[in-house]
Amino acid sequence: MAVVLIPPSDKKMRGQLGWIKRQLDNCKKRNEKIFSKINNEILIEVVLKRTNKTERKHLDNFDSVYDEIKDREIKEFRILLIKDFGKSFASRNKFVETIEAMLVNFYKGIIQDLTKWEAPAPKIIDSGQVENKETQDELYESDSLEEAIEEPLREEMKESEPNN
Repeated sequence: MAVVLIPPSDKKMRGQLGWIKRQLDNCKKRNEKIFSKINNEILIEVVLKRTNKTERKHLDNFDSVYDEIKDREIKEFRILLIKDFGKSFASRNKFVETIEAMLVNFYKGIIQDLTKWEAPAPKIIDSGQVENKETQDELYESDSLEEAIEEPLREEMKESEPNN
């Protein structure tokens, strides 16, 4: 079983790796009992851009992944739950029971507490960056925006009127 997460595009590789690690730490804090059951079966796969290469690490060894993929860009993360069925694979009933339990534990322990990355809200430009400083000052000094717009329009109309 697997779930795919797209890493934050506004962060560098270390930030992206830290983001996925924090996601999983959050899952561990919220469902410690279930997480401890599946902890040994969780793998994180890092899919790299412009290559077929992926890095798959166990959750406990995930900190070493940076050294192996230093100069690459991360396309996505896959959180995998891989279970060894052993003899229960031969039995139809045991297989179905094991898959169902695995699915519920994966959802409760990992998926329900993951959050999708969202781009940060756009920032307002500082007043020092506005090209026409004079117009901006007029807007701030006027009592309302309507006055700041209507006054230049009135002046234009007076100038364009024919003289009687």
